[in-house]
Amino acid sequence: MFGFKKNEKGQAMVEYALVLPIFLMLLMFIIDVGWFIYQKAIFDHTCRNSAWELRLRQDEQWVMNNGRKIVHSGEYANNLLASQFKRVDESSNSRIDMNKVSVANGQIGIYPGEKEYRYKRPDAIPEEIVVHTDLKFKTVTMEIEGKIEYQVYALTPLTKPFFKDGIKLTNNLYKAKKTTMRIVRWPT
Repeated sequence: MFGFKKNEKGQAMVEYALVLPIFLMLLMFIIDVGWFIYQKAIFDHTCRNSAWELRLRQDEQWVMNNGRKIVHSGEYANNLLASQFKRVDESSNSRIDMNKVSVANGQIGIYPGEKEYRYKRPDAIPEEIVVHTDLKFKTVTMEIEGKIEYQVYALTPLTKPFFKDGIKLTNNLYKAKKTTMRIVRWPT
């Protein structure tokens, strides 16, 4: 009857104006969560490889020759761990901001030991072939401990107010590894 026609001009623009900030906030939040997960992954990788690749060859050789342990702790151990962390970070191109990394409670112990291996002679090997079944080795074991912290901040401007203090990533480092073995007894 009455032909009232609705005027829908501008409705899409109003909906767009209402949804856009929410969409951008969600997008930037997803970007920052991805950034934090990425930083955690490279931080853990760098910590693990730092402990794995740390070598103190002169100290290891001294322990091997003298049979006495060496323990580094305090600021010296913290500096050794921090420099190794930086070396691994640079070699892997992970780009961790070293100004936001701290190392505490560092301790590096280098301990002497011995290991004997006794093997049963395999029956399939003929008697004329010499098989060494009793071997003794001197060993050096390195035990590495420390607490490494890394402060990560948000990337996007819309989520920085929510993460203004950043997120602190912590890794309680502990690694024990055999670094050197030298044969002591070779049976004849």
